[in-house]
Amino acid sequence: MELGYNEIGADHNWRINVTHGTQDLGTIRKSADGARYEYYHGVRNDFCYSCDSNDLSALKRLLSLRMGRSAMPMPALIG
Repeated sequence: MELGYNEIGADHNWRINVTHGTQDLGTIRKSADGARYEYYHGVRNDFCYSCDSNDLSALKRLLSLRMGRSAMPMPALIG
């Protein structure tokens, strides 16, 4: 699955919105200690991250693989 990554903000407000076409899928943010990148699945999910990595590129590859296998369904498909 081809995902889009839109970097927004700076410093403590920095995040990356993850999209597929025009559909918002979730957000990547740095962990509280700044050591990891965490992916929060869903548009309004600010509390529970579903995967993380010390390497941003590795996290992006993981997201593409998982979403391509439908391990993390797109919000529009959730009943």
